[in-house]
Amino acid sequence: MLRPSAASPFVPLALASLLLAPAWVTAQSVDLEPAPHPGATWFPDAVHGEAALERLGPDLGQVAARHGMTAEELTHELETDPTLWLSGEGTLLFVDRPAPPELPVSAPSYSGTIPTSEAFTLHTNPDSKRVIYLDFDGHHSKGNGWGHNIVFPAWNTEGSPDTFTDGELQSIIAHWEYVAEDFAPWDVDVTTEEPPIDDILLTVFGDKRYGQRVVMTQITAGFGAGSGGIAVLGSFGFLQDTPVFVFNKGDNTGSMSASHEVGHGMNLVHDGLNGSTYHPGSGSGATSWGPIMGAPFGKTVVHWSNGDYPGSTAVQSDLAIISGSPTDPYPDDASDDVLAPTPLVGGCPDPSVRSVAGVIGWFDDVDAYTAEIQAKGVNL
Repeated sequence: MLRPSAASPFVPLALASLLLAPAWVTAQSVDLEPAPHPGATWFPDAVHGEAALERLGPDLGQVAARHGMTAEELTHELETDPTLWLSGEGTLLFVDRPAPPELPVSAPSYSGTIPTSEAFTLHTNPDSKRVIYLDFDGHHSKGNGWGHNIVFPAWNTEGSPDTFTDGELQSIIAHWEYVAEDFAPWDVDVTTEEPPIDDILLTVFGDKRYGQRVVMTQITAGFGAGSGGIAVLGSFGFLQDTPVFVFNKGDNTGSMSASHEVGHGMNLVHDGLNGSTYHPGSGSGATSWGPIMGAPFGKTVVHWSNGDYPGSTAVQSDLAIISGSPTDPYPDDASDDVLAPTPLVGGCPDPSVRSVAGVIGWFDDVDAYTAEIQAKGVNL
């Protein structure tokens, strides 16, 4: 949920507690280029704003409910967010603006704790019933909600389209570490290993295992031209393999874009600021902050937001929506009872147990631990 570093897919408990209330009042709204059209080739009849509302007409309420919104909320989004489009077939999609080309990045990158030989076998929870597949090695996208037939090439940052350099493998691991951190509070498998297709699709009513493919690639055949990412709203667990796409590059920027587009797949809309579509984040250095469903590129700490910041344009609580139908909370990893705390393995002063890592799963989550301390040969 919080992303203070890429060193571990879990958040130090004390840090998580401290950063749940960041100082976001210093953020300023920014003006960005107009949102790109989804593309004349693939969605020539796509519209947004008032034209989209007119096209929806009496179906507005039904479409809104399908995406977990009221008619008033969807009306607000279409009237204020130029990146939200409606296709001729009635599909809502986000075409996100690209990240600025040069960003000050103070967040760490590849942790160095995972060998590059494991770049395409990474999992956070292989037994989970929800899957987020970060697809870096290319994908043939066809027969899905996008209505195209395109072979998207492998993710490439160093000019070698047929092989992955050591630097690229390190970057892939860094992307996974970041996205794993973002989804740590939920029972979901963030993986770089391609799962069986049935683990992505909602194959039948009552299917318990499904998820989303995230194609990490380059703009191809004009699809996504001028954008940093593109997603069908609510496509997490579709009947067809309808991936989200990420075109932004950079360990911090690309991974944040991946989480952002999956958020759209889970029916999340944007966190804006003072009328701007995206909250750009605030501050600098180690304490810089921003909401994942904004555009806090280059910021060190990002997390899901409920929009309770000054100047917010948000209408959703990201945590509540993700914890609703798409995913279940991650199993509590420590006792909530201070009278029956979880023992620290090894005791103190074992130098390997000076701290503990875990997940603050919700605002009222309490994790209580106990340790045995020995002083001068006497057990205390």
